[in-house]
Amino acid sequence: MGYDVKRKESGVSGRSGGMPGWVQRLLVNVMWVLVVFGVFMGTGIFAYSRYEPFQKAVDELWGFTHPFYVTYGIWPTLGVAVLIIAAVWALIEEMDRKEKKREAMKEWMK
Repeated sequence: MGYDVKRKESGVSGRSGGMPGWVQRLLVNVMWVLVVFGVFMGTGIFAYSRYEPFQKAVDELWGFTHPFYVTYGIWPTLGVAVLIIAAVWALIEEMDRKEKKREAMKEWMK
């Protein structure tokens, strides 16, 4: 009448240090974000130092955003940047939706 109880092996597992899975995934994701951020920063610094048109564009953007940043701080500046990016993304999505609708109407009319 004994029950067969399966237990985890106490040997070496695939996880490092017995860390919970969600902590390990979080660390991996943070590391990927840092790698991608580093690549973008490195590319940006390289382009800024080598290509004059890129340098002019960055300087113009900095001249536009710096007074806003000095007046209001980092969080409103980031908020405005996120709103601008979201608005552009929404416009692009709307254009894509209209284009798909137009193509579907063309296909339906054939």
